[in-house]
Amino acid sequence: MAQKEVTVYSKPACAQCTATKRWLTSKEIDFVEDDAVGNLDHILALLRFKQAPVIRVVDPQSGTATFWYGYNPGELEKHLLAA
Repeated sequence: MAQKEVTVYSKPACAQCTATKRWLTSKEIDFVEDDAVGNLDHILALLRFKQAPVIRVVDPQSGTATFWYGYNPGELEKHLLAA
């Protein structure tokens, strides 16, 4: 089974961004980090999120992308650790 594609849109000196990346690393989940500031237009216009980090998880089987914002261990577990 292919691993889900995870992107973390973060910004400098962001405690929630650091906590999210630390959680992913502790669970040995590969992720790509991207700049939230550089993607601000996309994040605000399409997703209407105003808080970092913004997390995107893509299911490789369905191609469906799920987004949420902030450090949220419940969402991380739901989308990345659920069997």
